[in-house]
Amino acid sequence: MKKPKTKRQRAFFKNIAEGMTKRQAAIKAGYSEKSANHSADQNAENCKDYWKKALDAAGATDALICQTITEGLKATKVVGYLQSVNKDGDGQLTKVKPDQCVSNEFVEVADYSTRAKFVDIALKLKAAYPATKVEITQPIRLAIDE
Repeated sequence: MKKPKTKRQRAFFKNIAEGMTKRQAAIKAGYSEKSANHSADQNAENCKDYWKKALDAAGATDALICQTITEGLKATKVVGYLQSVNKDGDGQLTKVKPDQCVSNEFVEVADYSTRAKFVDIALKLKAAYPATKVEITQPIRLAIDE
């Protein structure tokens, strides 16, 4: 297992762990903007085993990562419907001020924004993205069944 040897390599991995892109992590670690992409790719390639073992040691095993991605692909959120009218004692409907609205009905719905992020992660891990960009010239129609 190759460990990051230099101060810049250690800083690069720290930056990656904080959620930066490889390019951002390389620049912040002290690599020049001109060589950031190459340096980032080289560091990542040279230390793959180190990175995997560091994740495993932190509890982020392959099984846990797969489980988390699978859960993310099924993400939902709870939405409340605000009641903006009330019935008074006579059965008359009266409008309620926005700051007095209450939610008394909740429903769980698919969280497509979160699901899309996990689809992106899953496709990257499976190397399922095309090597080159695909140009779409016609409108796309999606049918979603639940």
